[in-house]
Amino acid sequence: MSEIGAPARILLLEDDPNLGLIIEESLIEEGFPVRLCRDGREGLDVFAAGDYDLCLVDVMMPVLDGFEFARRLRAGGDETPLIFL
Repeated sequence: MSEIGAPARILLLEDDPNLGLIIEESLIEEGFPVRLCRDGREGLDVFAAGDYDLCLVDVMMPVLDGFEFARRLRAGGDETPLIFL
């Protein structure tokens, strides 16, 4: 979790290259540290290795969809906020 006053660290899961880039660049311009992943499996791996305050999750992704990504996070007891795209 980010320190008080620090911008939220965001994990972005989006398989569409154009949309992912637009969202990532927009968030970075607003001062948010962002990590972009192209599928749910990569997202789980990156999430496990990092410390994120928010996940922006595409519902329809290859390998592992957004709903399954969320189920696995919650099954592990994680309560990081999720916003589905």
